[in-house]
Amino acid sequence: MDNRLYFIEALFNKNYKENLQLVNKDGETFSFKKIAVKKYAIYDKEITYCVLQLLTPIENVEKESFLLYRVDIDKIGNASLRHEYNPSIMQDVLTSQQ
Repeated sequence: MDNRLYFIEALFNKNYKENLQLVNKDGETFSFKKIAVKKYAIYDKEITYCVLQLLTPIENVEKESFLLYRVDIDKIGNASLRHEYNPSIMQDVLTSQQ
């Protein structure tokens, strides 16, 4: 049996230091290093963001680039990641203390 944590569990686990594996809808596997996970206040909402370092080559993205993702969790607990393009949020997530 595989004892690895699910991606979202590993993402939020402060003690998890291994690379994260993410499989897209086409079955392709990508590896990431977790750099930061932070709750970020925007207007009157608190949103969770994560910064991941890409370890798998992807077309048009430099290997080892830092990528910012918004973590959305729906009412029944399903989590999804959405790539965030705002460089000021990236800077805030990387430099702020949690």
